[in-house]
Amino acid sequence: MSTVTVVCPNAHRCKISVTAGTVLRQILEECCLKQGYDVDSYTLQHRNKPLDDSLPYRLSGLPNNACLDLIKSEEKKVDHEVEIALQTPEGRKISKFISSTMLADVLKKFSEEFGKDLLKAEAVEE
Repeated sequence: MSTVTVVCPNAHRCKISVTAGTVLRQILEECCLKQGYDVDSYTLQHRNKPLDDSLPYRLSGLPNNACLDLIKSEEKKVDHEVEIALQTPEGRKISKFISSTMLADVLKKFSEEFGKDLLKAEAVEE
C-alpha cells in the first residue's frame, strides 16, 4: 500500500493511503473531506498537470509516494458544440449538436434528414 501526499490550498498536507485500484476521485474526495473543501470545486494536479480523476492509481502514471496539489478548479463543465457525421448506405450527413445531446435525439435528427427511422432495428443481411 502506498501513500499519496496532497498539498492543500491552506498549506496543510494530507496523507492518503492508496492501493493500485484506488480511483483518483477517491483521493480527491478523501482529502476534501479531511480539510473541509467542496469536492466539485477542486481538482488534483501533479507537476502542474491536471489529473483525470476517473483513472485508477496504477494507470495514472503517478510514482509511489507522489506529492499532488489540490487546486481550485476554474474549469466549468460547459456544453460545447460538436459536429457529428453519420454514414449510411444512402449517403453521409453532418449535423451540429450540443455535447450533452442524447444519442436517441441525435438519431431522431438524422432520421428526419435521411427520411427513415434510424431508431428501428433491422435484420442484417449477409
